[in-house]
Amino acid sequence: MLTLYEFYARYGGVRAFLDADPRRAQSIRTIHEEVATGTSLIGRYYPDRSYVELARVVFAASAIIRGSAAYGRGTSPEQRAAFVDDNALAVEGFVYARLGPPIDLLA
Repeated sequence: MLTLYEFYARYGGVRAFLDADPRRAQSIRTIHEEVATGTSLIGRYYPDRSYVELARVVFAASAIIRGSAAYGRGTSPEQRAAFVDDNALAVEGFVYARLGPPIDLLA
């Protein structure tokens, strides 16, 4: 299975896009590592789901977080705390909507 970075580096004009700015390639590697780690973690709670399905959900949840991260910058500590709580609820709601409730690991 190709990693996200390998896919981007191999196909079409994406290679030139990545080569034009090394920070892009590093950013994609970082995202891939985050998705792989997140997929491994969430897989504990959803053992009946495929890696591909879990990775897709983790990637989308990551995009929610990344897309809204700039909003929390430059705010007071109280506003940041509320923002983090709101983001956690949004991501949790998204994960539950896509995958259902997780298994209880303590049962």
